[in-house]
Amino acid sequence: MNVSVDENDVEALDADPTSLVTRAFALLGAFRTQPVIGVSELARRTGLPRTTVHRLASQLLDVGALSRVGVKYRLGPTLFELGNLHYPPRMRETLQPFLDDLQRVTEGDVGLLELVGRDTIVLQAARARKSTSTLMKLGSRMPASSCVGGQVLVAFNTSRPTRRQTEIRSSGFAVDQGAAESDRTSIAAPVANRRGRVLGALMVSVPTKSLGDNLNRFVNVTTTFARTLTHAGGTADIDFLALAPAKSTATP
Repeated sequence: MNVSVDENDVEALDADPTSLVTRAFALLGAFRTQPVIGVSELARRTGLPRTTVHRLASQLLDVGALSRVGVKYRLGPTLFELGNLHYPPRMRETLQPFLDDLQRVTEGDVGLLELVGRDTIVLQAARARKSTSTLMKLGSRMPASSCVGGQVLVAFNTSRPTRRQTEIRSSGFAVDQGAAESDRTSIAAPVANRRGRVLGALMVSVPTKSLGDNLNRFVNVTTTFARTLTHAGGTADIDFLALAPAKSTATP
């Protein structure tokens, strides 16, 4: 279906700062699944007119949010710089050795997840060398309801828990066998800051065939490391994800 856009409407939208920011982030979000994109493809993905895309891209290029690749664009260094301020390097340096150790013990993929609205983002990861799983890629975003890490985060951050979420709170972990990926089992446990607020989830994903009768062992290892991450963040005088958003009321 072709939709005509009145240029007067476009100019009116340009005068609205809220609309401008929304459209700019829609354009930036188009790069999640493709690193280099041209104007025509950006217009198709965002639903914005080519002239609007070209204008926005030029403005984002000026501030370093985009960079040129020939006649196309990719995300720019300013976004990398600002993104790293959200999750301080000091935190990564403190916690990464523990994630690496857990990866070696389980021989699976390990990730530290944060809740953002109804989604989770992988902030830190340690992956098996030959892993083909897509769950624990650094920076991956997925609905909280689609992975046990997200389910743990929501369970500990909702004011009206369901029966399932109450069970997760009581046990201190969650397990998913084959739901997110048919051939893998995932285990997740909460990671709290110094004040006891759960702001992260430690998640391990392993091929189900490698578990055998050792599910309980993997659960114990994951929950133990989660408690260790909480302690490590505190002793390093780091308030884990101190700038995290307010509690979510999402109930996947």
